[in-house]
Amino acid sequence: MPEITWNSSLNTTFNNNIFGIARDDMSVLNQRVSSSINNENNIMLTAATSNDFILPSANVGRTSFSKDKTFLVMGDNNVQSLALVNYGATSGKIIQRSWLAQKTNDQDPVWLQADLSKYTGILSTDKVFMMVADDAGFTQNVKMISATSFVNGKAVFNYTFPANQYFTFGTNLQAYCTKDAATGTPNSITKFGITGHTGLQANWPAIIPNGFIALESTNKGFVITRTTAANIAVPVEGMLIFDTADNCFKLYNGTSWKCIIRSCNE
Repeated sequence: MPEITWNSSLNTTFNNNIFGIARDDMSVLNQRVSSSINNENNIMLTAATSNDFILPSANVGRTSFSKDKTFLVMGDNNVQSLALVNYGATSGKIIQRSWLAQKTNDQDPVWLQADLSKYTGILSTDKVFMMVADDAGFTQNVKMISATSFVNGKAVFNYTFPANQYFTFGTNLQAYCTKDAATGTPNSITKFGITGHTGLQANWPAIIPNGFIALESTNKGFVITRTTAANIAVPVEGMLIFDTADNCFKLYNGTSWKCIIRSCNE
């Protein structure tokens, strides 16, 4: 049975300027770098299996996907406007062009180069991000991926795409706020602790204020369940996991799983 590498019915808005990278051993296909060939549509995105967007696909220095029948295919909404639009309640702005990425099989990270040089609203001093989400409106499971470099208007990103995800690019998308530390005398003590130390401070863990449980170690980490949200048959509100598909800590809020992201703590 042939593989479906691009499902055109998933979201017809994104059936434009479709391109991708792939490995299919039976057909001797090993496309390791690619971009849309529609010159009139402002080519701006290149995908590759390594951090090189110039060498040809067949160059011996390029790596291949680690698994056969792996495809990463992308299409965009064909919005050509170069005006930036506001995103969120902060100073963040995004471009109006966005993409849908459909990934089959392998979970290797890929490299993307976005040529944003035509967007005059993006300054060379800006911090550039790739925003990814599960929906075209960028409201579900939103994550901000920092550029590994931004030189001469070209931003480079390294990311592992899941099966289907939307993405676009913007600036100043991670504005954080914090509250001042609480003042006064702590009103409770920590009553339970687990330690890897051979010697304890006097009255430990009660000397740690306002805690529920204290964990101490100089060479060990705290590991929570590593799985995917889909594998949790009966989630409970407040449940935490590390989602190995989305590579993030997730919290079940009683209705759905959400990646835990940094934001204002008001």
